[in-house]
Amino acid sequence: MIVKQFRSVVISLLLSSLVLGYNPPREPVVIQDGVMQWEYDGEDWRYLTPDGNSVVGRFCDSMGDVYYAGADGKLLCEGYLGEEYFGADGRLVNPSAKGADKFKEVVDEFEAGEAVCFKSTDEVVDFMHWYSSQWSMGRHDTNLQAEVSSRTGRVKFTKPREFLYDREAVMRELFERFGRIAPSLSDLEKINTACSKLSDFNYDVTMYQESIHDVLATSSGVCWQFSRIVQCLLEDCGLEVEVVQGLYGDVYHAWLKVKADGRWVYVDPTAFVGGGDAIVSESNYLKNYRVLIQDKKSQ
Repeated sequence: MIVKQFRSVVISLLLSSLVLGYNPPREPVVIQDGVMQWEYDGEDWRYLTPDGNSVVGRFCDSMGDVYYAGADGKLLCEGYLGEEYFGADGRLVNPSAKGADKFKEVVDEFEAGEAVCFKSTDEVVDFMHWYSSQWSMGRHDTNLQAEVSSRTGRVKFTKPREFLYDREAVMRELFERFGRIAPSLSDLEKINTACSKLSDFNYDVTMYQESIHDVLATSSGVCWQFSRIVQCLLEDCGLEVEVVQGLYGDVYHAWLKVKADGRWVYVDPTAFVGGGDAIVSESNYLKNYRVLIQDKKSQ
């Protein structure tokens, strides 16, 4: 009999990127994109204005995806711009959304306190990043324990008992508090309605680690909790939503990426709580919001 040996390691919530698979065409091609167009010359992509000039810097295409082109107009692919990472297709990567389909298959067991297994510690880091950003309604913890097999390298990961909670009960509480958003509304109306549910909430940095239950009880919280609440409301009425973590200026922040009428828009529930607009203008987003990726070694 082979005795499995495990060693204990501490898993920190590192940010890692999603490299999207993409193979460019071999021949030059032009793709119309509304009044703009993509142009591939056989080596590099460029995004062109109606007068044929290349767009440079960070920009959004007609679908709301963020890209970056250098001074020569060439699109940055599989590369970094500061702490942001742009994938093989040039799109800005949201690392917290990585592995969602796979992780949803094991998250119920994890939340019930059962051990779940992963191929490597890197996969655990990805899971915890997705879980804390996109799924958890419980207390925020950033320093969890995992057991790594010295023989196989596989990781056994269990949620600490002190962080277990009843997700279904919290979700019921959320919808009892706010109700459900009418499906007859337009997508943009759904977004504004969801954010308006937070009109009597206060920003309180002391609530950073608290659960959504505690946030609902006190009507106070911080950016990740406000984003999670609005995400739940919008997903319930059929919208595709991702939480994004990064910086607003030089301050750590969380906000939402929402598919509205077939196009990504960026939504900041915390800005709404502070008296601003829920939907971030494209110019404001490109100027002030940055997605953080810390684990460059995993690329």
